[in-house]
Amino acid sequence: MATRIQLTDSIAQGGISTRYIQPIGKGMYLFDSVFNGNTYVHVRKLLDEKIPTKDGITLSLQRYNELYMSLPHVDIAVNELERNQGTFYRRHLGGNWHVTVQTGFNCVDIRQFWWPKDAAEMCPTRKGISLNFHQYREVRNGLRTLDNFLPELRDVIACYSTPGHVNEECKECNPA
Repeated sequence: MATRIQLTDSIAQGGISTRYIQPIGKGMYLFDSVFNGNTYVHVRKLLDEKIPTKDGITLSLQRYNELYMSLPHVDIAVNELERNQGTFYRRHLGGNWHVTVQTGFNCVDIRQFWWPKDAAEMCPTRKGISLNFHQYREVRNGLRTLDNFLPELRDVIACYSTPGHVNEECKECNPA
């Protein structure tokens, strides 16, 4: 398991105000941030261990929760890939963001997709990250630890679980 980093003055001065930060390898970190009163979870490259770069993803708490709920299925798919078995797993996290594990790619991909006009299926965009299996396991372990640092995670309710939810009208379930 990765070593957690305590927030230091140098990291805070670099623009990250966080309660939790964990290195996951290759300059990537798992951390939280608060922007306009909303908490977000990031998996992102940091420059000099303190300045966030564009390389990475930002998840709302609802999308974080969907990723967290998918971890057992992702684990199964990763284990199948490591045993050279064919596999395909994809879960919608919200807002056209998906986590994907599939044969031919030895990684866990968290990426935004889009619908080309008149296309039969969605296509991946450049917006996202591909985690090798070591990085994925570090993120998985970190996500399980985040609960202690971010009590607001316990109150996250998926949009589709709210009374009166209409899937076709929901911007999170069906973004334009």
